[in-house]
Amino acid sequence: MKIAVAQTKPSPGDLNQNLSNHLALVQIAIDHQVGLLVFPELSLTGYEPSLAKELALSLKDPRLTPFQVLANQHELCIAVGAPLKSVHGTQIGLVIFQPHQARTSYAKRALFDDEKAYFVPGKEPVQLVLQGERIAPAICYELSVAWHREEAVNNGASMYMTSVAKTAADIERTDQILSTLAREQQLLVLMANCTGPADQYDCCGNSSIWNREGRLVDRMDVDTTGLLIYDTKTSLTEKMVLT
Repeated sequence: MKIAVAQTKPSPGDLNQNLSNHLALVQIAIDHQVGLLVFPELSLTGYEPSLAKELALSLKDPRLTPFQVLANQHELCIAVGAPLKSVHGTQIGLVIFQPHQARTSYAKRALFDDEKAYFVPGKEPVQLVLQGERIAPAICYELSVAWHREEAVNNGASMYMTSVAKTAADIERTDQILSTLAREQQLLVLMANCTGPADQYDCCGNSSIWNREGRLVDRMDVDTTGLLIYDTKTSLTEKMVLT
């Protein structure tokens, strides 16, 4: 199977523009026969907590339908980041489109302290099963929380799929955590990060994939918008730039 992490540069608060860019990246994934594609945290709106309630989507929002159509047509699983409406408040979510299945979502359960003024935590773990892989999603700060990583392992995950909005100050520690997790638990680990402004900070790209030995297979640079694609059968990678 080919898997891919998308590295985006969101236009803050501009859902239509970000949707267009996402669909362009999905098309690149389709052209390269990717089976799993994950986007960064809050990728459809940008990481903008103060705007999240205004921009929050419902799971059935018709603007998300093109992702489901493409997932069905091309046997592609797509996970996109978005603020989601819930009965309890706004959540930091991943909307997950699986071929010929109802769309689902995962909501971030471990919130960073600064996020608690804007978001409510999710309640339930989610695990995807795709071509023999059991995939546990994690959203940004969650990867730093020991119980979240342990839960994924205890639930039988073979892949840890992280959707983040990380700054340069965070990336070294993130690398250490994810490479150690990959090596110690023999997991394939993905990290999709954005680049450009996010709230009061700048995200640093470096979207990455680690193999089951904990080795960094490849990573994007700081500024590029595009895909990092990894073939799990051949261990070969490709970087595709969105022009």
